[in-house]
Amino acid sequence: MSDDLETYIRDNENLFTKIRHHLHQNPELSCEEYETSAYIQSLLNEWGISYKKTGVSSVVATIDGNGTGTSTGKTIALRGDIDALPIQEETNLPWKSQKQGVMHACGHDVHTTFMLGCAKLLNEHKNEINGTVKIIFQEGEEIGAGAKVIMDSGLIDDVDTIIALHISQELDLGVFSIGYGVMSSYGAGGKITIRTEPDLNALVVAGECVSIITALAEEKFPKSEQIVMVPTMVTTEKTVNAKPVEVILAYNTRTLNYSNEEIMQKVLVTGSEKISSIFNCKAEVELRKPGNVVNNDTHFTNLAATIIKKYFGEASLLYGRPVMTGEDFALYQKKISGTYIHIGGAVNSEYRALHTSKTYVDDSILPIGIEFLIRYVFEFLS
Repeated sequence: MSDDLETYIRDNENLFTKIRHHLHQNPELSCEEYETSAYIQSLLNEWGISYKKTGVSSVVATIDGNGTGTSTGKTIALRGDIDALPIQEETNLPWKSQKQGVMHACGHDVHTTFMLGCAKLLNEHKNEINGTVKIIFQEGEEIGAGAKVIMDSGLIDDVDTIIALHISQELDLGVFSIGYGVMSSYGAGGKITIRTEPDLNALVVAGECVSIITALAEEKFPKSEQIVMVPTMVTTEKTVNAKPVEVILAYNTRTLNYSNEEIMQKVLVTGSEKISSIFNCKAEVELRKPGNVVNNDTHFTNLAATIIKKYFGEASLLYGRPVMTGEDFALYQKKISGTYIHIGGAVNSEYRALHTSKTYVDDSILPIGIEFLIRYVFEFLS
């Protein structure tokens, strides 16, 4: 299969494009991916691939190889996320979202197609696979819920390594970005509930609270330190005579250094205490603990780099920096060594950020991503 892989993919390219378009037209929000899951299951049934369901809509397919060589006894997992975002699509694509206010603006339709393409071709050539491949169709990545569902299910307890390939519209088509060690941020934060007497506007107090917290953060962290500490939502909970007397102030914090999170949480507490003292009001803090970070294993990242250079060329490989975003793939990596890689999907230098109403990913990314993942599987199980 290795020698003819590009031919096999080319022969199926129209099918893969059709699958991607169907997924893009029918997006579903996190942990509501019922139709998406049913569509995935229908294709796996058609192709004779065994699978198990878990959670609300997650599916884990298994391909047991019966290669003619000596079995490695190893198991590799490929992870794809299947949920969409609450965004109204504003592209002119003939296959744009048909659901009001819901869009595959993060490229998960592409990721799901990667997984289905790999499942079909690997199953058709399982007599060449000396091990086991598990293909994960994961719900709820956008809300950080799906990876836990998969891990708690026990369906991948026997997995030796795991890999994910995420689309990037900030990279040219077919360019891969890899990185070693910590590659995403520790995300945390909390909320501050401010309650005032009727003669004092709680919304004004909330504004002063933001100013104090910002000043404290600037005092605690040098400019060279990468942190994010921003208010993300202000909600008026209660009013008296049309004047807000209870306001909830939500905060998001992110950092690449775990120890910074403790400092930022202290800043939220200190800022609340100061605002209580200044305005003689109540300010209660509810903190959220830091999450996990993507932490790429050196061995498996090197393996990916070797494959990229060998089959796609040196110019297709970039070494990226950590990003100030979250990704629940990090939860897998707490127990399973693996790597998380970005692949470019921008054509004609049209770079568009993900998570926007005009996010566009070209179909020509499909064969490249599928080829890379299949080559990675065979290299690991060789």
